[in-house]
Amino acid sequence: MLLFIPKWTQSDLWKATLTPLASIIGSGFLILGPLLQNEFGTYAVWGMVFLCVAAYLIGTVVRFNIAYVEPELNSDACPRGLQLTEKLADISLVLAYVVSITYYLNLFGAFFIKAFGYENSFEQKVVSTTVISFIGIFGLLKGLDFLEKLEKVSVSIKLAIIGGLLFGLMVFNGKAIVAHEWELNEPHVSFSWNSFAVLVGLIITVQGFETSRFLGEKYDQQTRIKSMKRAQWISSVIYLLYIGLSLINYVGPTEGGSSETAIIDQSLVIATILPALLIVAALAAQFSAAVADTNGGSGLAVEVTNGVVKSKWGVFIICALGVGLTWLFDIFEIISLASKAFAVFYGIQCLSAIQLAISKQLWFKSALFALVFVMCMLVIFVGVPAE
Repeated sequence: MLLFIPKWTQSDLWKATLTPLASIIGSGFLILGPLLQNEFGTYAVWGMVFLCVAAYLIGTVVRFNIAYVEPELNSDACPRGLQLTEKLADISLVLAYVVSITYYLNLFGAFFIKAFGYENSFEQKVVSTTVISFIGIFGLLKGLDFLEKLEKVSVSIKLAIIGGLLFGLMVFNGKAIVAHEWELNEPHVSFSWNSFAVLVGLIITVQGFETSRFLGEKYDQQTRIKSMKRAQWISSVIYLLYIGLSLINYVGPTEGGSSETAIIDQSLVIATILPALLIVAALAAQFSAAVADTNGGSGLAVEVTNGVVKSKWGVFIICALGVGLTWLFDIFEIISLASKAFAVFYGIQCLSAIQLAISKQLWFKSALFALVFVMCMLVIFVGVPAE
């Protein structure tokens, strides 16, 4: 009810916060709990802390670029090197959007067939291909304006359902504490280099804050910077609460690896209505996020090609590439690939930030941005899919 009160939801700050917030806690919320538990056991919360801190540091780079790089790009004296890195960033982001759209809609397919009691890779890929093709053809013929209107409503529904899940987990843990039955099982895991490689491959799941960088036509710099910070803090609290409260359900590593829809089975012990609600949230979230990224990617494609590729054809090309990726990789490989694609974009953003920080003799920020750049390179060259 709170999420639909106009007084709360019509302010510019809330609207500017909602866009990155919806991306950050979208698909990641659906898969991170069971996946981190399977990799790290009851130490999963520390894995979540790492992901939130890593995301916030990358967000610091993007916020610096909103405040300092954007004005520089709009000036006549903009350095050639800065222009080049920003052009490369745009190209890399188009490619990252292609992978993220594939990721969203493959997750959509997984939750869709789960609603009918199936967990088959082939059927999931068929559903994903159908939805990607629909968006591509609809976008080519009609444009995506109509589909984008559904986004705000679906985001509020998703956030409300996540709130319901967190409340249910609080009650579930509270009952166990009152009954003196609250305890955590042994971690059942051993840390290794592969554990770290899996973790850095999951940074995509807490990504989405970079959307604030591209809301310049709607909001001023300070609103975008403040709203991105707020979105990252809110999402971090939600993620840490979720992972921490769900540890009570950990029983040991899942044989054959974690399922992308494992949250559905976990939620059944909390409240019988939650699995159905989470499927609704998953379908709404993945479809709206895919539409938003498709539109953003096609707009960037128009800019990168100086108008050679028209927006509608950009949508079609992005979706066609998404169909190809769907059949080439499984969903966990796509998640890792998406992390690498966004790490390339964030790495280039670091290079832009470093150039300007050095020119302004901001040595601490230069060193910090260099550290974040190294982290992005680790995601690209070290990150692996969860098994």
